[in-house]
Amino acid sequence: MLSYTYLMGVDSSTPTCLKRGNMSLIVDVTTAISNVFENNDIRLVEVNFEKRHDGNYLVVYIDKDSGVKLEDCEYVHNSIDPILDQLDPTQNQPYNLEVSSYGLDKPLKYKWQFERNRDKKVEVHLYSKQNGCKIFVGNLLFFDDDSIEIQTTDGVMKFSKSTIAVILPYIEF
Repeated sequence: MLSYTYLMGVDSSTPTCLKRGNMSLIVDVTTAISNVFENNDIRLVEVNFEKRHDGNYLVVYIDKDSGVKLEDCEYVHNSIDPILDQLDPTQNQPYNLEVSSYGLDKPLKYKWQFERNRDKKVEVHLYSKQNGCKIFVGNLLFFDDDSIEIQTTDGVMKFSKSTIAVILPYIEF
């Protein structure tokens, strides 16, 4: 599967490109649909263009503090569909529009996600071992632009963000 990703900026609406590819399509779509998210509590998290075995997909990931419901996805889909029809992002090539919640298991990337997960368990994956481990689990105590702190069973641990590969919510069943 070939995928291009475009994320909204961490603290603003300034986009941050994460993967190489046909970024102009993703930038154009993100810019065109961003107004839909200005006057409600639904956040635009990420826009992907994916070439799958059964066709092209334009995937719009959304989030909401109270949790994304089917009605939220339907609202966003119905709101952006006419904008995308006018924009014609694939230049008359067929595609499927998919609107989805960002998901519980997705990495924490934005300030509001860190705020939401403060005092909750997170899983920190490092690029290289620290104290013999690459994965640490603990309650998120502190975060800023440069570092995070978690409370583990061994005490408080501080990690520089430059050493962190990914931070995930810790999901327990």
